[in-house]
Amino acid sequence: MATMLVMLEDLAERLYRESHWPVTGTATSGTTTTLVDTAGLVYSSGDANQFDRKYAYIEFSTGESSRVTEGGYAGGTGTLTLSPAVTDIGTEKYIITDQHIDVLKNAINRIQRNLFLETFYPLSLHIMGNDANDMEPSTTATDYGGTATRALESTIIFNGAQSLKVTAGAANEYASAGAISVNEGETYYAAVMCSVNSGDDADFFIYDVTNATTINNATTDEVAWMELIVPFTVPSGCEEISTRMASVANGDITYWENFQVWSSGRRVYPLPSWITRPEQLLDVRSFAQGTGGPGDNDYRSNETRSRPLSYGFESVDRRGTSPLHIWVDNTSARPFIYALRPLDELSADTSNSVAESDFIVRFAEKLVREPDKASETMALLRAIHFQRVTTELPNRIGVSMR
Repeated sequence: MATMLVMLEDLAERLYRESHWPVTGTATSGTTTTLVDTAGLVYSSGDANQFDRKYAYIEFSTGESSRVTEGGYAGGTGTLTLSPAVTDIGTEKYIITDQHIDVLKNAINRIQRNLFLETFYPLSLHIMGNDANDMEPSTTATDYGGTATRALESTIIFNGAQSLKVTAGAANEYASAGAISVNEGETYYAAVMCSVNSGDDADFFIYDVTNATTINNATTDEVAWMELIVPFTVPSGCEEISTRMASVANGDITYWENFQVWSSGRRVYPLPSWITRPEQLLDVRSFAQGTGGPGDNDYRSNETRSRPLSYGFESVDRRGTSPLHIWVDNTSARPFIYALRPLDELSADTSNSVAESDFIVRFAEKLVREPDKASETMALLRAIHFQRVTTELPNRIGVSMR
């Protein structure tokens, strides 16, 4: 995976190598107003005006941009004089451009957010804020409420890039998906993936908010990822439930992914907010339960392949948080959508893109070189995703395209 900085350097080389040299390099010394590179910038016959008014981007931990002053190149010493002043330059890498670095960053991010990659996402009657059912958003630790300490975990994961880490500061502290409105007497299923630190315990329980009592639960003490699947019928008088992911003892640490609530039979489900066009939805699949584990309502994961479900588009409202809704015929098996998900913008120079960096840089170069043809460039980019004949199969399972 390439970082924003790596792509910036590549893009700058493509755009400006015929304008000046070097385009990128590493400073050997400097001050707040000078950049010295005795390896790349030294040229005894260099014209003092060679780099006039060009932009210099210094790759500090948070990058800083400046400009070369008029007549500010001293080829004999490999020095550029800069204005305005930046943080004291030592041996940082730099990029010299004809345009402000933000022009390049904006081009890269415009391509990034219009790239779509295949993903699985838990189909659910209740979608968390920021679509955090899969625990992938950077806001997941705050999207889920509760009494426990909540944090993102990037090394202990089931799918994707991260999970929700729940640490108990007292017995039975939990993370919660918040209040969910339900219908009295109706039967639902709630499910989540869970792993625990060795010796710790987890409890996934459905809480009757109206009557302040637990309806049903699932437990596990397994380090291996287990599916916790809780069937429950809404009690008399209950109007709201809450799903709670608890670490049982003080100090216990548990990890959670892929939360969802659904029911069997035909139901209408909201799709996550990042699905804004029907073409993004490739399939709806169900995962049957594996063999039972040692806890209550816990099941071993990845023991069966998925099966296709019947589905169709039910409604659309572009003004809503979830613009698209689908109907799905399902059973007690966990339902997932298989869809094209747009990539997030790169918020920092060190942010990574999972997309092919050469692909991003080529399209970003076209945007910068031909700003008057931006609409055609973006239309071509989107056509690659939504008018192609075939789709790559996902890594997790085999999928038959509908």
